[in-house]
Amino acid sequence: MVAPSASDRELLEAIERRLAVLDARTAWLDQLSVGAKVLATVGDTVDELADTAEAAGVDLDELVPGLRDLALRVTIAAQQSADAPMAPAGIFGLLGQLRDPEVRRSLGTLLEFARQFGRARHVTALALPAEADQVPR
Repeated sequence: MVAPSASDRELLEAIERRLAVLDARTAWLDQLSVGAKVLATVGDTVDELADTAEAAGVDLDELVPGLRDLALRVTIAAQQSADAPMAPAGIFGLLGQLRDPEVRRSLGTLLEFARQFGRARHVTALALPAEADQVPR
């Protein structure tokens, strides 16, 4: 058997490097394919939710900007409160915070949300999919 020459070894090494790159690209394409399938599934789920909401009389054109505004406010509040010093608060500290108009306004919003959320749990007009009945409450 004839020993491979230096140029043959270089050619084999170049082929091996190309094959490694091809393997990596194949793996990347596989992941991209899985990602596309996940994205399609998410899109289908969002479409189903939109159809269910529309059937229940929810105006998504009105709702989505409100949700975006809510997400922005929550993000800003989380960022600002993360930088604030946190002191342990007992019952008297909590009662003292109730004098702050911003705290009272936030608590009022939270309580109204809780009231409406509790009401919405009893609304029978919303037709939930069959599998939603299996969710523990």
